[in-house]
Formats: sequence, C-alpha cells, structure tokens
Amino acid sequence: MKRSRITIGIIAIILIFSTVACQSIKLPFLHKVELVIQETYPPTPLLTGPGDNIDNANKNLSEFLKHLYTAISNLEKNNIDAPILSYTLTGDKPSFSLEVDISRPDGHSIEELIFSINVDTGDVKLEQPKIEDTLKDSAFIYNALYLNMKGINIPLDSYKQTVTIGSLAELLTNAYEAIAGHEIDTKDIINVGTLVQRKALAIDLLNVSNITDNENSILSVQATLENSIERILKWHERIERDIYGLASQQATLDDTWNLLSIFSKITNMDFANEKVKEQIDGLLDASQPLTRLDLAKVLVTIEEMRLDEEIIYKYQGWVDMVDTDDPYANKADITGILMRYNNNNTFYPQKMVQFREVYPPLLNIINRSYVLVDENEMEKPLSYKEIINIITMVFYQLAQPKPYEEKVVVNERPYDWYVNQYETGEYGQVNCMPASMEMVLKWRDPDNTITTEQLRKEYLCDGGGWYDTGLINELERHKVPYTLEWDFSLETMLSHLDSGNILIVMYNDGVDFSGHAVVVKGYRKIPAGVWVICNDPSTFEPVGKYGRPDGIGREMEAKELLWEMERHSSWYIVIPPATA
Repeated sequence: MKRSRITIGIIAIILIFSTVACQSIKLPFLHKVELVIQETYPPTPLLTGPGDNIDNANKNLSEFLKHLYTAISNLEKNNIDAPILSYTLTGDKPSFSLEVDISRPDGHSIEELIFSINVDTGDVKLEQPKIEDTLKDSAFIYNALYLNMKGINIPLDSYKQTVTIGSLAELLTNAYEAIAGHEIDTKDIINVGTLVQRKALAIDLLNVSNITDNENSILSVQATLENSIERILKWHERIERDIYGLASQQATLDDTWNLLSIFSKITNMDFANEKVKEQIDGLLDASQPLTRLDLAKVLVTIEEMRLDEEIIYKYQGWVDMVDTDDPYANKADITGILMRYNNNNTFYPQKMVQFREVYPPLLNIINRSYVLVDENEMEKPLSYKEIINIITMVFYQLAQPKPYEEKVVVNERPYDWYVNQYETGEYGQVNCMPASMEMVLKWRDPDNTITTEQLRKEYLCDGGGWYDTGLINELERHKVPYTLEWDFSLETMLSHLDSGNILIVMYNDGVDFSGHAVVVKGYRKIPAGVWVICNDPSTFEPVGKYGRPDGIGREMEAKELLWEMERHSSWYIVIPPATA
C-alpha cells in the first residue's frame, strides 16, 4: 500500500513537470500554428504558435502586403469605398498556405493572393509571380482597386502587360460604361466582331475596318503613345459630351486649362505647368466666355513657352486676314493650331467657342509637341499601368453625371432614299446639291425616277457646283413645293423639323473655298446640346458603324451648322412631305 502511494506520487510529479515543460517548449503535439486577425485597418494576419522562425515569417508576409494595406487605407481616407480582405490558413507545420481574398462588399472577388509559408525557415513565397511587382507599387494598387470598386475589372497581374489596340478599346469602353452607369447601346450598330468591339464602335474608338480587315487589323497591334492618344482623347470627349452634357456650352479659360491639364498628364508632356498658367492668367479672366482670339492667345502662349522662342509669321508671300491683324491670331494660323477660314480669309476673332471646339486645337498642340519627342519614346508600348493611371485620373476629374434625357425627331421613310454623290457620274465630286435634290424627290415619292445625272443635264452649271438659285429653278421645274427660311435661329429650324419637314441647307465650314449641301431630316436633343441628323451626299465610308454609308444619318452640332449656313447663304429651303 505504501509502495503504491509512492508510485502514484511519482507519476503525478512526472505529469506536472511534463505539462510545464510542454508549455515552456511548446511541443508540437500539444500546440499548433494558428491564424490571428489583428484589429487594425485594414485587418492584418498574424501567425502564432510553434515555429523556429515564425516571427520572421510574419515580417516577410507583412513586407509583401504593406503596399496593399497602404492603398486600402488611402482609399478609406479619401472616402472611397474600399475592398474587404479575408484570410484562410491551411496546411501542417512547418509548411502552410495562406489565401488572401480581396473582394468588393457585394462579394465579387477582385483578386486572390496565395502565399506559401514555412514557419521554421521563415520563408514566404507568393505563388503568383506576375503579381509580385504589383505588390511593390501602392499607387498602382490604389488605382486598380479604385477602378475595380467602380465595376471595372482590373486584374492585379496586368501590371506589366503591354496593351493592344483591341484591349485598350475594351478598357476604355468598360470605363465609359462604369462612368455612365449603363451599357452602351449597340442595337443599331453593324453586327461585326465581338460585343465589346461593337460598343467601342458605337463611341468611335474603333471603325468598321479596324474590326473586319483581318489582313491589316490593328486590334492586335501593341498600343503606343503614337497610335493611342487620339483614341484616349476621343474617349474623354465622348464622356464629357454623352455623360456630362458638355459640348455646345460656352467654353471658358478654366475649361481650357482643365482639359489642358488632363492632356498633359495623359501624354506626360509638361505644357500645363504653373509658369504657363501664370502667363495665361495675365492675359485673360479665367471665368470669362472664350472667343477664338482668346483661345489663340492661350494656344500661342503655350506653344512659344514650349519652344522657348517667338513664332514668326510675317514671311514672304504672307496674306493678311481681312478681319484681324492681332499677332496671336496670325501665330495660331501660321502654326496650324487654330487656323483662319480659307474661303473668305477670315479668323472671326470674336466668335464664341463651344466646349467641344477646344479639343481639336489642343490635340494640334499635342501633335506639334510630338515632333520634339524621341521617336523611340513615341513608339514605346504602353503598359496596363499607364492606361490604368490615365483612366483613374479622368475618373477623379469628373463630377456627378447629369441625368440623361434624349429627344429624337427623324422624318424618315421606310425605304432607302439616300444618294451618294460620288456614284452620280462625271460630276460626282461637285454633285452635292443635285444629289440632295434627288433625295428630296425620293423622300416625297418612293417611285421617283429622276436621277442626279438627269438633274445635272438640266442644269449643267459649266460642270461646277450648283448655285442655290439654280436649285430653286430645278425645284420649280419638278413642281416641288418649298419655302425659303431666312431666320437662322435654332428654334425656327427645330420647329420645321417638328412639323415633319426636311431641309436642304447649304453651308461652308471654312476649310474649302466652295460650300456643301446636305438634307437635314431630324435632330437629337441631349443635355450636351442639339445635333441635327442629316443625309449627307458625301460619304467617307461605304459601310459605317451603322452598317450603311456613313453619310446616312450623319450628325452635326446644330449651332455650329447654323453659323456655317449663315456665312454661306441668306436662307435655307424647307420641303414639306407629299400630300396623299
């Protein structure tokens, strides 16, 4: 009995010492590695338990993830929705796998990072090597997560990938839809390529031949600054017009400077620095309405500071403009940045500038700047990082989109009544007016047999372009009722279209010495302004994005067209529909 008590005592003592020893040295059969989520923002993982180098493993893991944490923290500081991180640990000592899931609040997974961890050696390895460089760039992570939270899928492994024209168009199209809050309507777009390509076609980032020309398709060509900048600027212009209603509105110096700043960042060209701004601010009031002369002052100032020399324009054979001798207007003209109207040698210095009219001359500045840029720099492939930075920057510049309301009036016919002037025989190059008259005849009568060639024989006009008085004579010859409209107000033009009429209008855009004639059949009224819908006999693409000659349904900004009409003629012609 005594020996038994002694034996039991010894066993008890051994058990006590064994327990203490196990707790002291953390024997693996009694303790395991566990994942603890620390209450930080964002929440961070910590491995606890046995392991010769578990502390080093935690340090190495933290080193991998620190830029991700910084990006998420910055999103939160900027009051931007941030993704949610969740962690899952699997495996047995000493080797474990840690999955880090980055998700939107709606549960959509943005990215899943997988780390292999050895707690004895302290080694941590990211199993997706393509993402490793990404995790070293908190700025890119911030931008990628920001766009993902906006609904644009940006994989983190895209960091160093080069972009093709096709993938650039897809990225810009997705960004457009995210900003707009709705899908791009493609119901009227020609059925070619993929859905994404048709969406890009709808907002003019691609044309039909880009998609259908398999031998010379540019979709697989690497995107460079040289072949992509106009697409990026067109994308920005369409966002401003379609989503934010900025097109026909009066432009200001502030508008011009804001666009210039965006273009500078997109192109990595420093022509919107503080020194330039200070010089421009000394010339103009930032909030005053912008005239063509004001815009010339801005553009010439930028160009001369970029070149660091004065622009010379009084060369031998120089012809002065008839309505201004201002040096800024002359310098803008000689450089091609903002040119005179050739047909009557005028500049129209006091003509008010619409917001949409600021884009082309700024693009001219950019194109002139390229001359001084190293050719290799221009042809260097663009990376996803650069494109993502551009898209994010544009997002930041944008405010709340305007509610999109649209009114469309089109006095159409259920049959084809379009005439392509270039298919009308010997005088096709100058047959815009007789071709417009043939369209009128067909619009009024589907059984019309009178052709442009016949009309040209009736009024040859020495083989040149018709005069509007000759057109009147032909309308009367063929008993087409008409009214001459002398009022060039927008309201009057739209009232004629609302009444079911079509219009023959003659205008001059100032580029050519002669004018042009089109048939106006309707209009589209959106927050950005009013665009008239024309059947233009001059077709550039036989098959445009709507699967028809691009002269059919061509849209022209109404205020600008009215101004160009009034410069060219004293009236336009109103044609009523035929009576039963």
